[in-house]
Amino acid sequence: MNRFLSLLVVVALVVAGCSGSDGDPTTTSVASATTTTTTEGSGSDTTATTAVAGDETTTTAVGTDETTTTTAGSADTTITTAGTTANTAAPAPATFVVSRVVFGSEGYVAVTNVGGSAGDLEGWQLCQRPGYYGIGSVVVAPGETVRFTSGPVEGLTGQVFDAGGRFGQLSATGGEIGLYVDGNFGSASSIRSYVEWGSSDHGRSSVAVEAGIWVAGGFVSSEGVPGLAATVPVPTSPSDWATS
Repeated sequence: MNRFLSLLVVVALVVAGCSGSDGDPTTTSVASATTTTTTEGSGSDTTATTAVAGDETTTTAVGTDETTTTTAGSADTTITTAGTTANTAAPAPATFVVSRVVFGSEGYVAVTNVGGSAGDLEGWQLCQRPGYYGIGSVVVAPGETVRFTSGPVEGLTGQVFDAGGRFGQLSATGGEIGLYVDGNFGSASSIRSYVEWGSSDHGRSSVAVEAGIWVAGGFVSSEGVPGLAATVPVPTSPSDWATS
């Protein structure tokens, strides 16, 4: 019996020894992948880290201009995208010019806002020496044209105001119109737009020349035509006008 028990012990020891490996221990490891996304520009910094099944993703945001993505694994890959920061400029202020003159008993002067913002013509003046007309509160949108007639006129659309002849009659034989920010008609710093037709050297032409918005001795030919129209946004010489 003792021999039998001893034999069982020997067998058990042999079986226990065979259950292990004969070589070196084996260790298996899996390399994790790391993805990093970085955005640079203006703004506050934000970092978020998320681990999923051994992989780690880190995102860092600084503004919105540049994005860099790096992935670490069997090979590294970097992708960089440069963005553009958009700056919104303030719109240009209102700019008023004389844009058309129509002759005759139903004549009128057209004033256009060629600027980027709405503006009010209150306090501005239309002058054909010695006559002048003070404009009341008239809000003009960018690109809008308002008309000031020398008397009652029918059929005109938009904002139309009867000056009652206060800037005189508009005759094809000759005349002028100056647009002023105030009643200082002899001041080059007050005049903003000017045109003369038929002949040169009308009453306010020297003021316009001094202000750099007209040329000395210049005028637009007008005999036998219904009126004049500016061909550029800000006319400053006879060549900037055409008959209409």
